[in-house]
Amino acid sequence: MSAQTNMAPVLRSVTVAVPIERAFDTFTRRIGDWWPLHTYGIFGEEAAGVAFDGARLVERRKFS
Repeated sequence: MSAQTNMAPVLRSVTVAVPIERAFDTFTRRIGDWWPLHTYGIFGEEAAGVAFDGARLVERRKFS
């Protein structure tokens, strides 16, 4: 069983000079290009990638 921590959400915004559809597509389809996986992923240095799989965000790890 794990303890639940109540924390305030992290809210950030960035304005880019592209159409909304293009920004959303890039943000979701290429999330593995910008997500700080080694510091904010569950696998740390063993992290291999992160991507959306349908409606789920899936993180993968390296196998030795």
